[in-house]
Amino acid sequence: MTFEVSKYDCPTWMLAFSDYEEFRPISDLYRELLSSGVQFPDIKENDVDLLKRTLQLSRTSKVSGLVQVPTASNARTAQLMKAIRRDLDQAALDLPAFEAQVQDLARTQPDDVTLRQLHATADRLDGLQGRLKSYVGPLSDSMDPKLGSTEEKETALDELMRVNEKINVNIQQFQSFERIRRGQEEVFTLFIVA
Repeated sequence: MTFEVSKYDCPTWMLAFSDYEEFRPISDLYRELLSSGVQFPDIKENDVDLLKRTLQLSRTSKVSGLVQVPTASNARTAQLMKAIRRDLDQAALDLPAFEAQVQDLARTQPDDVTLRQLHATADRLDGLQGRLKSYVGPLSDSMDPKLGSTEEKETALDELMRVNEKINVNIQQFQSFERIRRGQEEVFTLFIVA
């Protein structure tokens, strides 16, 4: 059953819940909270598909009746899992260092070398984030309980989403710092010219 929910009446993330009968009480609660003035964080509209796939996976993982997986599907899934693991390992190397440097921006004024490193790491993490997002669809599609165990894939999907969110938060913090820094440079330039 689909509930009629206008994307202009509620936050985008609420649309992810609108297709599921079991989430109707949650959807009603959110609508009630919104009408009473509670504000929720915005989520990009393209993230609704990610939320819907995650919700769909948790519903299908409860289904039983496993069937033997064809070899070609196993090979594709193994390659996908290997690529996911490689990119998550790369994130585990880059993200903590980037996160620490971004946190230091509030305490110390970075030099040009540090800023170049931050920009290079932010670009690398942005590309990595794009790849992580691209894995969600194929990983979700490979999680049919009839085709075998989904536990490892569900764990990988959870980790993909967690790392994606962490990358997103840190890149946003860095971009915010950059906007503030540019604004200060403009004020300083105007002060010198005046």
